[in-house]
Amino acid sequence: MQLFHQGLTGPDGSLMLDELPTGEYTILGMLNDVSTTIARVSIKDFAAATEIRKELLHNDPRFTLAGAVLDTKTKQPLEGVTVTCVNNAQGLVKKQVTGADGKFFFQLEQNGDFEVQGHKKGWLSSELITKTTKGLDRTTQLYVDLTLNIEQPKTKGTITLRKIHYSYDKCDIRTEAANELKRLVALMNDYPDMTIELASHTDARGSDPYNEKLSQCRAESAVNYLIAQGISVSRLIAKGYGETRLVNECTNGVTCSDEKHEENRRTEFTILTCKTCP
Repeated sequence: MQLFHQGLTGPDGSLMLDELPTGEYTILGMLNDVSTTIARVSIKDFAAATEIRKELLHNDPRFTLAGAVLDTKTKQPLEGVTVTCVNNAQGLVKKQVTGADGKFFFQLEQNGDFEVQGHKKGWLSSELITKTTKGLDRTTQLYVDLTLNIEQPKTKGTITLRKIHYSYDKCDIRTEAANELKRLVALMNDYPDMTIELASHTDARGSDPYNEKLSQCRAESAVNYLIAQGISVSRLIAKGYGETRLVNECTNGVTCSDEKHEENRRTEFTILTCKTCP
């Protein structure tokens, strides 16, 4: 079969072709690796009308994940970021590299759970984001939107790892916290001369001595995890600040919501030295 014409539909889904020679034609579309229905043009169609219209139907049961990768500081799109999308149930791994507009697209299977993350050498990777298509109605929702933020390290700069949470009165590294610390491991492997202080902070509830002791325990647990992943102890300092560096007004005696207290319960790392950093 000889190809006569190939083109892209416009925003309204139509494609116009002028001065089509009389003949027999087969029309087929393709979107996201899924074919449309097939339409055929016969010689009789030419005799019956001056304009021939054919309709193609595209039936892709998947959802489109439409996203963009932004610089955390400037909020500008980032080029050259490898975005990975994993279907946990099926074990499918898909990857795309962003262009100048920072955008990426994946097709998500129905009733699936997915993990999405952006990586760029020399940058702190994005947080690991989970998405699901369970419970979504394909007839009413075609797209799942996502924005990934990644950050380039600066000497003396401080970065908060927002998904490191601990059980009450505990220092153990939970699964979600381990995923956050893996981002830091990858960054320190990109910059072998980087040294950091890893700091843990509590909210103001509880006594000052108790909070200082608890935060030190948590900082040391995080550092020990990094050491277990191959980062030299000589590059790491663990520091628990307790409630001495609150980021809002929720100090002793002030009534605050749980959300406000959570702002103060955080883990941060500060780059102390790094000659090869930007």
